[in-house]
This record gives sequence, structure tokens and C-alpha cells, in this order.
Amino acid sequence: MPLTTVGNIIYNGVEFGSLHKSEVSATPEYDESGRVVKWVRYTIKVDAWIGANLPVDTELENIRVKLTKPGQTLFYNGKGFGNNFIVNRVGPPFDVNWGPKPTLLTWRPLAGRQGAFLTWQVETCIPECPETARYQGIVTVNYEVQLAIDQDDYTTRTVTGHVIIAQTRQAFSNRVKETAEAYREQITPAEIRGFQRVTRDFKLSKDRNRGDFTFVDKELPVPLPDRVKTIQVEQSLSSDRQKGFRNWVVRFNGSGNCAAGTPKSTVFDAFYKTVLARLNGVLFAIQGRQFPDQKNAGKSAPFAIFPMSFSAREQIYGKESNFEATYMLIGPGRLEAVLSSRMFTAIVQNNHGAWQKSLENNAEIGYAKLRVPGNDEVLIDLCTLPKPTTLKTGGGTSSRTSTLTPGIFPEDPGALAPQRRSPGTPAILKATSWLSYECDLRTVTTNQIAVHKRLPEEDPKRYRKSDKGSLNPTTSSGEKLAKADGDRIPEVVAKTDDVIQVLASPSYEFWLIGEAERIEHQVAVPRLASVNGVEAVQLSADVRHFTSGSVGDIPIHKATWSIRYQLVRKYDGEVPEAGNPALKTDGDVA
Repeated sequence: MPLTTVGNIIYNGVEFGSLHKSEVSATPEYDESGRVVKWVRYTIKVDAWIGANLPVDTELENIRVKLTKPGQTLFYNGKGFGNNFIVNRVGPPFDVNWGPKPTLLTWRPLAGRQGAFLTWQVETCIPECPETARYQGIVTVNYEVQLAIDQDDYTTRTVTGHVIIAQTRQAFSNRVKETAEAYREQITPAEIRGFQRVTRDFKLSKDRNRGDFTFVDKELPVPLPDRVKTIQVEQSLSSDRQKGFRNWVVRFNGSGNCAAGTPKSTVFDAFYKTVLARLNGVLFAIQGRQFPDQKNAGKSAPFAIFPMSFSAREQIYGKESNFEATYMLIGPGRLEAVLSSRMFTAIVQNNHGAWQKSLENNAEIGYAKLRVPGNDEVLIDLCTLPKPTTLKTGGGTSSRTSTLTPGIFPEDPGALAPQRRSPGTPAILKATSWLSYECDLRTVTTNQIAVHKRLPEEDPKRYRKSDKGSLNPTTSSGEKLAKADGDRIPEVVAKTDDVIQVLASPSYEFWLIGEAERIEHQVAVPRLASVNGVEAVQLSADVRHFTSGSVGDIPIHKATWSIRYQLVRKYDGEVPEAGNPALKTDGDVA
């Protein structure tokens, strides 16, 4: 039986007798901000002589095992350090950092096998606020905020920090009660209106006490469409002098990723609505809504727009989708085209609040909702039974789908085409219906002449065949003359000029060669009546009319022509230029 003691020191059922001395040190541990104390770390050191009543080796082995096991009940009472320093009993205080943790055991056998002198040390972390102390939940949250402003004055906010929770080892259990990951929602900063959260990182520590987090919010230039995390739509407007800056190509290029848990067609839906929003202003203009005065109210605008092409590309096993839509804007001039295309105007259907609300289900922990809950994890050591077979990393509820939302695509690929206002009424005015127009006027002048060859002035008999078959000039007496270079005919014969005889007046022909496309209206093939007052007579014509396509229910007509004319009298002027109705030019011919 141990001697009567003053106070007691007991750990895991092992009581140190009267032959001992002890010392206690307390270290307040501050959080990383240095503002608050997380807990007070107490270090208790005991030097004691322990005797044995049982066979000494058996009893001392049992003591050794108990004094090295962490997380057990610790009594330190009646030692001039207070009366309630009992840790991890039924009631508080509890160690909040997986302790108490034995950190030292020095063993010196004494008196053979009858006892031992030992030095034992243990640490325990408890909050020192007895009446208001908590022993679970968040111990501290530390974070820092960085605001970065780029050269265009857009702001990026980065929040980095960590959360630490209290952890008490459960009696008679080797399971983790909870982890710091359970508090992710509580430490997630609220999203800022007009910003997009691009990073939500959370790292759980090995002891499950601490979670490190990073949140990055970037300011958006404009609101995004609902349910879309990443999207980029570009609009371009182009024309050139061949189109006379009256036919304009309006092109939309888009790419993006849908939010997790939403159909991939969501990106197309956003692209489609963005294009419609931009074209809506053009459609208003076509219907005359840009005229607020009574005189022009209800009148059609002097230009038109219709689709030309559409393409889509999807990463079947990825996240990204790409789209392109091209339209033709006919009629307006340079500044009108920019204004009518609705470039540089906001998409009023989008707003930051609605966009954030459409994604709120994924806001804190993502669509997969992966968690690392307590009670799923077992503390593993060499004393754990049964042997662990799997690592518990948490589970989620991810059920992604790639099916398309019914009704998201237009039934008619020409759904964005201008529709007829009423049966029998043209949707496109004639003046703005030209898609392309090319007409070349070619001039061919034919002179009626005959070419006569002069006879040589020298007597052809002077030339006779040489033995080698070449012509050699001879004198009247038959003497051979000096040969010309290469046995050529004398230059007097070679340089004799031809005689040109004009048989009739020249003929003047003009050819009209071209092609044109026109939406809804037939192409009127041009005719040549006269050139600067000189009458033109048609000689032949090769003309073809056909339908080259359609936009919705509106046909596109095309014509090609090659027409030959001859003027009735001489024409000495410059080559004239044909008119172009698409460019509204008259030309020099009638």
C-alpha cells in the first residue's frame, strides 16, 4: 500500500506515491495573428520511485504501458496548483489538442527487481477560462486579405487563412469525432456582387485539427449569363470596299464551360441568348422602332439582317463547347453599322444578383459535395484492431450528366431569320435585299483588214540551190557571191514591209458578264441599251436563274449572265463602267 500522500498525481490509473517530486510549467500559445490565446499548454514533470507488490517485472511493465498511452485521464490535485486540475474525466476540462500526450519516460531500475526510479513528463492543452470555456468547435480563425488592382482598375480579392478546431480523444474509442472540414461553410467569406469566385481551395491537416483555405474573387467586367461559370462571346463587324461598306458581316464566336451539375447545353443556351440580345436591337431597327416620331412610326428600316452560317463544337469527354454564328447586315453606312450591330452595349438580361443565385447550390463546397466527416476515420497505430484496410477520404454526391435539356435548341435552324410580317408581304425591302452583285463590262474592238506580202525587188532566179541544199546568191554570169551569215536570204528581201488593207469599218462589241444573289426578290439581269448615246444591239445571251438557298422560309435567288452586244457605229470613248444596284451606283451605261 502506498504511503499517505499530500495531493495526488494519477494518469491512466497509475498513481504516483509519496516518494516523488513534480513541477508544472504553463505556456500560453497564441494564434498566428498573435492576438488571442488558443490554449495553455501545461507541461507536468514527475520524478518518482515506484515499488512493486506483484512480481516486479509484470507490474512495472503494466505501469510503463499505461504511462505512455495518450489521451487518458490526468489528475493533478492537492499540489498547490488548484483543486480542479483534472483533465479528460467525465466533465470538463478536456484536452483540446489530442492530449494529454506523454512525452518522456526515463526508467532507472533500483534494488534489483523491487522498483524503479522514473522521470515522466506529460503535456496537456486546455482553455483557461473555466466559466466560459468551450471544448469543441472552432478554436481560432486566422486569415489575411490581399486586394490586387490591375491596370484596367479591376480588383482581385484573395483571402488566405486557416481554421483550427478543438479535438479531444474519445474515451474507449479510436475514431475521429469530427474534422476541421466540417466548418468550411462557416469560414467561407460571402461572395461579392459583381465578382466571380475563381478559387475555393481547402486543405485538411494530418491531425484533422486544421484546415487551410484560399478564396480568390475576380471582378467581372459585365454580368454573366445564369448557370455558366466560364464563357466568352466575341462579336466582330467587318466590311470592305468591294461591299461598298453597305454589306456587313456580323460574327459571333463563343466558348465556355457550364457549372457542374448543369447540362452541357447550358453554354449553348447562354450563347444563343447573348446573340439574340445583340440582334434584338437590330430587329427593332428593321421594324422601324428606332423612329420615335409619328412620320416614320411603323416604317421599315432601310436595312436588313439575316443568318448566313452556324457551327458548334463540343468536347465530348471534356467541359468546353464552342459556337459560331454569322449574319449579314445590309444597308447601313459605317457609323450606322456599328450602332445597329449593338456592339459596345450591355446585355440587359444579365445581372450579377441573378447569376450568383443560379450558382448558389455549388457556392461553398462544390457540386460533388465531397466531405471528410468524423466517425469515418479510425486512428491507426500498431495497437489498432482490427487491421485497417482502406483510407477514409470522404464521399460526395456527384452525379454529372451530359444529356441535353429538351427544348433548348430551336426547332428551325433559321429561327433567327427575319420572318414574314404577314402572308404575301415581303420581309426584306428590294433596296436592301442584295447579298452580292458583280458585273463586268468588257470591250472588244474587231478591225476588218487584209495583210499583203510585197514581192522582193531582186530577181528570185539569182538564188540557186547549193550542193548542201542552201540558197546561194550568184551573178548574172553564174559566179557565186559571198554568202550572207548563216546562208540567209539577203536583208533587202527580209525587210520588205507588209501591205495592210482595211476592208471595212471596225466593229465594237461589249460583253456584260456577272452574277448576283438576292434574298427573297428575283435578280433582274442587267441590259445594255446604249453607250454614251451609241445604240447597242444584242448579239447573244447566256443567262441562268436559280435558287441558291433559303433563310427560314425566305428563298435566296441567284443569277449568272454573259451577254454580247455590238454598237451600231464607231465608239472612241473610254471603256465605261457598269452600275451596281447593291452599292446604289448608276455606272456610265444605260
